[in-house]
Amino acid sequence: MGRALIVAAAIALAASAAPAATPHGSWRGLHDLAGPASEVIAGAPGLTGEAHAWGDPSAGCFGIVQELRTDHPVAHPTTAISELHTSIHEGLAAGGASFESWNAERNVSTGRFQRGDLDAQIRSIASIDPAGALTVRSAVCFYNERDAERSRDRCKRFLETL
Repeated sequence: MGRALIVAAAIALAASAAPAATPHGSWRGLHDLAGPASEVIAGAPGLTGEAHAWGDPSAGCFGIVQELRTDHPVAHPTTAISELHTSIHEGLAAGGASFESWNAERNVSTGRFQRGDLDAQIRSIASIDPAGALTVRSAVCFYNERDAERSRDRCKRFLETL
């Protein structure tokens, strides 16, 4: 999987992040919010996937989940996963994210960052299927200061469901 493609997907995830995560009960589907991430997936050679978004606009809290899958085996799975974590971090930073924290261990990366007036949290999980293809599920949850404490808690619970 090309490094530029991973960076593009990470930027789309931050700008806009597969139904593997469970949204809060008060959140409603926000298809327009998932659009940029879906467009990157649709235009990416060698990748398939999907993106979904939910949120509570009145509370200023939103969650996006994106799943990407390579359509071929990766030659060096450990290296591919390591490069993926680096690319997500670099892609978000290039898109204007200011990181408060970032942690990448084995197949999971997590981070807290700010972008503009929004606080955000991200969690990405990479796995290799039996055929050797790479799957990456990423969830990002972001919120403004309107109801920051409640939103931060909802984001934490949303990311834990990934």
